[in-house]
Amino acid sequence: MLCPTVPAQLTASDWDHNVHADYQTSYFRSLEYLQARVAGEAGLSILAVRQNPSAEELARLPGFGFVGFDVVDVCGDISALTNCGGFDELFAKSELSDLGLLRDLGRAYEVRRGLHTAYPHEPHADCHVWGIWRLQD
Repeated sequence: MLCPTVPAQLTASDWDHNVHADYQTSYFRSLEYLQARVAGEAGLSILAVRQNPSAEELARLPGFGFVGFDVVDVCGDISALTNCGGFDELFAKSELSDLGLLRDLGRAYEVRRGLHTAYPHEPHADCHVWGIWRLQD
């Protein structure tokens, strides 16, 4: 929602390297393939993400810096932390980093559970927790 997906259109060869799951076909399993695919595109941030990570899955990724956790609706396009508003009783804006992310995995899961419990009929309250890392230059 905040920026366009790159590459904008999938090619036949992308299907050998992307994730074959609802709402995730623009996610790639191969960093090398993705870098070659978007070579020449200016100003990109390449992210590594893990859906509903466990503490054990938060190991350091070579070349990537950890940036935080987001709580995103199950369709993968709306952040409950920064795009919805109205959830002030579940978390304070002061808990969010400069990037609008939570810093603590346990807290991210608390917010996720709270959203689902407090707003059972809100479509953007059915969420996944995403761990996010950014490729460092």
